[in-house]
Amino acid sequence: MITKISLLPVFLIVLMISCGSNKNKPSTGDTTQNDSSDTELLNNTPDSGQKSPYDDMLITCNGVDFVTIGEKVIDKVPDFYTYENKTITQTEEGTEIESKTLTISDMGIAIIRANLTSDEKVDEITVFTTRANTDKGIGPGSKLDEFIQAYPDYKIWYTYVSNRFVIETPQQKCMQFLIDNQFYFSDRKKLDKGSDRIYLKRSDFTETAVISSVRIMGK
Repeated sequence: MITKISLLPVFLIVLMISCGSNKNKPSTGDTTQNDSSDTELLNNTPDSGQKSPYDDMLITCNGVDFVTIGEKVIDKVPDFYTYENKTITQTEEGTEIESKTLTISDMGIAIIRANLTSDEKVDEITVFTTRANTDKGIGPGSKLDEFIQAYPDYKIWYTYVSNRFVIETPQQKCMQFLIDNQFYFSDRKKLDKGSDRIYLKRSDFTETAVISSVRIMGK
């Protein structure tokens, strides 16, 4: 009887330690993860020099993030992205032009498209992701008024050649910031002047107009 009584405190201590350790284990039925745990998982993967998808991307004349004008890109695509190689056909002034492209997606959503040369090098880049911005904080998703505030020397124009609305600045000569056609609400007859570049005003677009993508053409 004396032996049993002396072992009781030891048993209780072991039981408390065991219960305490179980509190820190996630339930097998709980698959919810927050951003910090996702980032931690990425940091614990083998280091391949790849950036985290949570990092912001800087748009420059050389390219965006790991996609660089004049360089091959397919071997640089991080494992957490998917990509698709395809040939697209565009019509310009009645002529069909084929372009080989590499579209990079994050969770099924296209974030970057690169036009490739015959030897697989990047010739032109179109950026769709709102995580990418210039050094003045302008990129896809930026409001038109934010662009104008950042680049007061802007110009807006339309070209029937590719049916595009563009806002641009001399400070970024290598880039075109594209405005979705849905934001143009002025008289469509303005666009039928037969010129390949028709200059427009800010007032020709809705107050909610935003930049839909950024086209990088290199230096």
